[in-house]
Amino acid sequence: LNRYIYRQMASFTNQQVIQSIKNGEDEILFYLTKKYFNSARRWLRRSGCRDSETPAIFGRVIVNVFGEIQRNNISTNVDFEQFFNNSLHEYFKIHKTEDPKERDLNTSEEKEIIRSCFSILDENSRRILAARYSEKLSFEQIAARMDFSNPVIAQFEFNKAFLQFEKISRARLNVASE
Repeated sequence: LNRYIYRQMASFTNQQVIQSIKNGEDEILFYLTKKYFNSARRWLRRSGCRDSETPAIFGRVIVNVFGEIQRNNISTNVDFEQFFNNSLHEYFKIHKTEDPKERDLNTSEEKEIIRSCFSILDENSRRILAARYSEKLSFEQIAARMDFSNPVIAQFEFNKAFLQFEKISRARLNVASE
């Protein structure tokens, strides 16, 4: 299946990649990982990152890029490769200055805070976020399960719930909005 997806997407343009991300098509992740992981790993290693940390950093950056494109109405004319590389460099610049012991402590504390923020949400918001992230349902499946009239409404409701969750989490973590 992955080979089929990669062959199918090998001819995708930059605009098609960004549009696929906006549409929430998870298959694009296979393509982008295959295309960018090795070069990102090489750059991270040359920049002084331990080899064991490179997959986690790459994963965080690609997820952040996905979220950024989906949350903000990024134009399909934006060069994805440049956007990804800038995000990787920025993330690593911040990551490099942290003490590894402090980073692990902060991560576990942050996870606990974020868990508590999730429990603050109303039942419908928790259900739609869990359906999308835990069960990995498409917007079509969410619309059917939650009796929305179409997938666009499901996506709107998901984005509304995610934005609410993000604001609560940022407030709890004292993180400034970009």
